[in-house]
Amino acid sequence: MSWRYQPVWIMSHDEKLHILIEVFFFFDNAGKLDSWTLYEENRRYEPSGDTQEELIEDLEIKLRDAMKWEAVEYDKIEVGMKFEERLTAEDIEIINFVTENNQLLKNLKQKDDEGKI
Repeated sequence: MSWRYQPVWIMSHDEKLHILIEVFFFFDNAGKLDSWTLYEENRRYEPSGDTQEELIEDLEIKLRDAMKWEAVEYDKIEVGMKFEERLTAEDIEIINFVTENNQLLKNLKQKDDEGKI
């Protein structure tokens, strides 16, 4: 099974609200949706991590998925559906390049902090 974040929108107090949920796929199901996290009105959907670096990684993953996938109406999600990408392969390549270089910069900073540079 694989998973990722999916941007969705809901109507909350007569306003359209965009959030991220987790969606899950079985590998043998050709990328079709198997299950997803339930939306709870009072639940906070904040980035998190045990360290600042983990928080940054969580933000990067959520940002990449929010940019990559077309938002769908939460109430219309169903098992077996497929989602549309909103970015081209080139756009995704640029995002991955930036993310990987950010990770490289973090590794260099960690080595510098340890006095290895």
